[in-house]
Amino acid sequence: MKNTSCLTLTRLDTELSRSRCSFDLALPCLIPGLSGQKAEMGANWIHGIDLNPIYKIAVENNLLATHYSGRKLGQKIMFLTEDGEPVNAKIVEEVDWYFGMIMASCEDFYQSQIPTPYENDSVGAYVEREFGDKFRKYRGRDLKLRQMILQQRLLGESIISGCHLMNELALSEVGSFKELPGVHYVIPPGFESVVHILSHNIPKEKVLLDHAVSQIHWDSSVGGGNEAAAVCVECQNGKKIYADQVLVTVSLGYLKRHAGRLFSPPLPDVKLDAINRLEMGTVNKVVLEFDSQVLPDGVFRLEMIWNRENIENEDISESWVKKIGCYEAIADNVLVGKSGVLFWTLYGLSLVINARG
Repeated sequence: MKNTSCLTLTRLDTELSRSRCSFDLALPCLIPGLSGQKAEMGANWIHGIDLNPIYKIAVENNLLATHYSGRKLGQKIMFLTEDGEPVNAKIVEEVDWYFGMIMASCEDFYQSQIPTPYENDSVGAYVEREFGDKFRKYRGRDLKLRQMILQQRLLGESIISGCHLMNELALSEVGSFKELPGVHYVIPPGFESVVHILSHNIPKEKVLLDHAVSQIHWDSSVGGGNEAAAVCVECQNGKKIYADQVLVTVSLGYLKRHAGRLFSPPLPDVKLDAINRLEMGTVNKVVLEFDSQVLPDGVFRLEMIWNRENIENEDISESWVKKIGCYEAIADNVLVGKSGVLFWTLYGLSLVINARG
């Protein structure tokens, strides 16, 4: 078998750098004022465990055995309205059962190639229609509460899908996403620990930082020294790196801006068209720090059941908090929530709320 060399290119901060290891760098951020507590600013879930190499690494290295600090964090979930009123767990379970059933039927359209009820139908519109049929027996406050829980579940799905609203997600395609079977886990020490494990056996000289890439030549005649090479990576500092393969892991936004000049010869029109048409939503994390324990003993997640009936007509500077469906405790006094709102239109590129009295 012929030995081949493969480069992995990833963009760190504002530069394109070269690395020999093929994984995303999802490092946690040390939030100022959190007393050294790490808050993962990127994705930190292990989605499914069957045939999942990240889960295997986590188990072999006891990464799942360490829990977030705080002796009073348990497995309970608290449901509250924006007025602070508790929501009956039985009602939440009822909505969840129907919501899960409806979401499963959404996937059937793609998996069984069934025509959608309407042309350009969306997941959000379909779910709301089906939900209305199944809960038509309720009136008044009983119906309103169930509608609010449904909107909270749709909010969670929009964050998972990376879209502003589920009305933006095509019903005909939602079933194309495949998940590995099994439960989902969070690595409490953060994905940084996985990065360290994967990079342990990689010689430091094989990882080059501060090598901003100016162009990738990928025709078959670039050559390198006395050996033929399929690809040449040209850096701004004048260095040229030759390889048989190059794996480019830069962000979609970077490709949209620079794909035209980054590759020589240019990528085929079909790939450039796919890059331009593909979209990716925004998911931000909000870190709340309090002076003392904020959730009752044994509760690790706070699910907020907001009244979002007119949220799209409300001032975003006032209503952005309603885009956060739940908060999870990573310490007794620290909560982390997720939102799809564009925070930099409000407060800059990042948002840290100090909730001290």
